[in-house]
Amino acid sequence: MQHPQRKVAPHDLRHGAAGLCKAAAAGAKQHGAAGVYQHIPALVFQRDAALRHQQQIAGVLIRRQLVAADIQAQGGCGPLPVNFFPIRFHQKNPQLFVNFSPIIPRLHPAGKTKTIRRFSHESVAYPFHDAQRCFELENGLCYRPAHPFTVTLNGKTVYEACQTNVFSLFSLLPGTEYTVGVQAEGESLTCTFTTEAETFFVDASRYGLVADGTTDNTLKLQAALSTCPKGGTVYVPAGRYRTCSLFLKSNTTLYLEKGAVLLGDNDRTHYPILPGVIPSENEVDEYYLTGWEGNPLDSFAGLLNITQVHDVVVTGEGTLDCDAENGDWWVTPKIKRIAWRPRAVAAVDSENICLHGITVQNSYSWTIHPIFVKHLDLLNFNINNPYNAPNTDGIDPESCEYIRIIGVNIHVGDDCIAMKASKVFLGMKLKKSCEHTVIRNCLLDKGHGGIVIGSEMSGGVKDMVVTQCLMDHTDRGLRVKTRRGRGNTAVIDGLVFRNVEMRGVKAPFVINMFYFCDPDGHGPYVQCRDAMPVDEYTPKLGSLTMEDIVATDAQFAGCYFDGLPEQPIERVSMKNVTITFDPNAEAGQAAMADNRPLVKKLAIYAENVKEIDLHNVKIEGYEGERLHFANVGHFEED
Repeated sequence: MQHPQRKVAPHDLRHGAAGLCKAAAAGAKQHGAAGVYQHIPALVFQRDAALRHQQQIAGVLIRRQLVAADIQAQGGCGPLPVNFFPIRFHQKNPQLFVNFSPIIPRLHPAGKTKTIRRFSHESVAYPFHDAQRCFELENGLCYRPAHPFTVTLNGKTVYEACQTNVFSLFSLLPGTEYTVGVQAEGESLTCTFTTEAETFFVDASRYGLVADGTTDNTLKLQAALSTCPKGGTVYVPAGRYRTCSLFLKSNTTLYLEKGAVLLGDNDRTHYPILPGVIPSENEVDEYYLTGWEGNPLDSFAGLLNITQVHDVVVTGEGTLDCDAENGDWWVTPKIKRIAWRPRAVAAVDSENICLHGITVQNSYSWTIHPIFVKHLDLLNFNINNPYNAPNTDGIDPESCEYIRIIGVNIHVGDDCIAMKASKVFLGMKLKKSCEHTVIRNCLLDKGHGGIVIGSEMSGGVKDMVVTQCLMDHTDRGLRVKTRRGRGNTAVIDGLVFRNVEMRGVKAPFVINMFYFCDPDGHGPYVQCRDAMPVDEYTPKLGSLTMEDIVATDAQFAGCYFDGLPEQPIERVSMKNVTITFDPNAEAGQAAMADNRPLVKKLAIYAENVKEIDLHNVKIEGYEGERLHFANVGHFEED
């Protein structure tokens, strides 16, 4: 939840990332990965030592909806062929989207009104008590509005000066009518809605919790979660509760009250070990339960585990604190000790999952790691890890479908958001890409990369729209990283980055197909600059579109595109992009690859790219030649 002291302002109000409660469509069934993977035969790879070594590396029901894009709808909780399109804003004639709805069980094309004072609401039946709502301003600005605005609830001020485009309301009473008001720049907007009746309320404190930050509460918390009736909410009151791994079940909500902290256990021997691979009776089929950096390897269970379930919400104003800095989780992080490190929130083979409002901090490794999850909403919450905490990525969706990451504030010690699709074994065997993603109104602070693709992306990453995001002093902004050996299923295509602001990002745009990851990452197979045969292990980069982007105080390079000689980058299109360099810029490595010189104020470098289109691309403060091209095919600039 955004704090009252945070400022924000509107021209439009869009209610909606959701009532954060699911509408369970009649007869809806979970369509998870388990039923699919059991029928995929195993593949046997015989490759040179470098490839074998890599494979084994241990190392918001309604007429309108949140996304201000046309979304084609189908009923039920089953597969949704959602087409995400770029969001177009009209500042002089703003359009209003008003939505009060559960999280995407069913979607219909977004409706538009031509007056900001017209609101629409259609009631929906669903099993969860919608004690919280999430709202988004449609103003075309990145993360923050131009001026603060005031939010009222039934006439009482909730936020005096919000300054983020996304805000939430918590602790709403069931079966109650509410009127939300927004006042900004002499304009007032109101909307009335009624919350649904509550089904079951499970107060976890009745299970004997001890809120002293020391006593182990794992069994008591798990008892509350496991005995919660279908459609119920497990409520955790304020207090510090030491716990180990917890497992959520289908059709339930976990609500962390403001001041509630689930504090991770510091002893790794207390955490369950989840096997990466579970064999079947026929000794051929396999089920993949967890993984480490793209491979199905034994790992400790996370602090919160959302495994083989559907319709789960984690919400509230509380905190998940893994407390990793007080354990040994960040010591020699690349060495396996008993099992690979846990994640703060691990979700596997699940559907209709939502995280909202909470703060997640001090993660053991990757913070939010969903694998094979369909319909995933990550809404208006915070991730805080120290900048020097190793491998503590913010959000790493792996082979997931229909993802919305909206209003999230991320400050981490590695990549902020990294889209992934496994390494070569799972990628080529399952051929399961990460696709249909919307990332909007997020703050990506510090970290190695703002929005990242890869490097574990052997299943492919497709159809992603990033808009209205603010990147603040990340090392790189929009970053694609891959390498030989990821496989011909490793196709990256249909990526759109639009209306993004970067401040102090050292290298705003980087595409690197020589990324030196994994034990063989510095070897000749990965780093050879000569063309190699195109085979089943050669990755492919399709089209990338970047529009309406402003980057200030860059240092290393404005654009750095480094494709494979045997498989060049297909197309890079840039329109209305402005990059300015820090006058006091220092030299550094734009892309993590061998034999690449340190660079400073390098305008545009491109090697092995089939087509580059630059339209109204302005670069200021660079040194030397503006264009540094090698093996670039069609080039167009105006």
